[in-house]
Amino acid sequence: MLKCRRSGEQVVLPIFYKVEPSQVRHLKGRFGDAINAHKKNSGQMVVKEWEEALNEVSSLKGWESEKIDDGHEAALVKRVVIKVMSELKRLFHLSVPEQLVGTDDSVEQIMSKIDANFNGMWIIGIHGMGGIGKTTLAKVLYNKIGGV
Repeated sequence: MLKCRRSGEQVVLPIFYKVEPSQVRHLKGRFGDAINAHKKNSGQMVVKEWEEALNEVSSLKGWESEKIDDGHEAALVKRVVIKVMSELKRLFHLSVPEQLVGTDDSVEQIMSKIDANFNGMWIIGIHGMGGIGKTTLAKVLYNKIGGV
């Protein structure tokens, strides 16, 4: 991943999920344990590459899950989706219209089945034959659910 980032082929957006970047940078806790375990089984050069990669990732601008809306995962997901969509639009000059035609009925039908007071995680399956707008419906759901 980082090799592709260095060559300009890939964007890396780190999410420090329930860990601080300094723990990654200084190999504290689970990261230090994992590196030490691999030192026994892997070559020194491989472990050195991992240490350097973790150090590089820890210096990248990213999100710390515990610092976003008091660790509320939905807020983290919302920010990540917004950033990813922004990057995709920038890189590929995508144009996603504000109001997509023909999705309102499907969206309303799904939204009516979702309990708005539920604060957990939703998994919604959308299936059907190709070309009927499943992907479009899923994007309309990155703007209705959670206010993305």
